[in-house]
Formats: sequence, C-alpha cells, structure tokens
Amino acid sequence: MIILSCEGISMSFGAVNVLKDISFSLNAGEKAGIVGVNGAGKSTLMNILTGRLAPDSGSVNIAAGTPGNMYGVLEQDGGLDPSRGVY
Repeated sequence: MIILSCEGISMSFGAVNVLKDISFSLNAGEKAGIVGVNGAGKSTLMNILTGRLAPDSGSVNIAAGTPGNMYGVLEQDGGLDPSRGVY
C-alpha cells in the first residue's frame, strides 16, 4: 500500500530551479533517506513534504490514516543558544 506519493513536484526561488518534476512513492514499511550536495533541494523537498512550503507545481499525497509519527525531519538548525555550551 502506498503511504506517500509525490507527482511532478517543482520549486523555484527566483530564476533558480531547485526541484524540477520530482516524482516518487513510498509503500508501507519502506524507509527513505535524502542525500545530495548543498543546494540540491533536500531541505526544500522536506519542507514541501511536511506542508511548510507549497510547491510551484505538482502534488503530495499522504494516505488517509497515516499517523504523523510515521515520518520525521531532523532540522538543520536545532535552535541551540550560541551563548551556551553543549553541556
């Protein structure tokens, strides 16, 4: 059963195409990772998948009844206070 389907996702910032016609799907039980060089659009894609950004074109479909804990994002900026140490 497909739990996530993306069809024709495209996103531009000004004249720069970050994502162009991205399509994929994930079935129940599958896991996926997104890797690529800086500026490849990894964070943009994750923001689209989580609904933080709307794509310029295309669609994201998450199967009805899919619990929110089935997917997650590890933020690049963890919100650490630079004036405090790790400990």
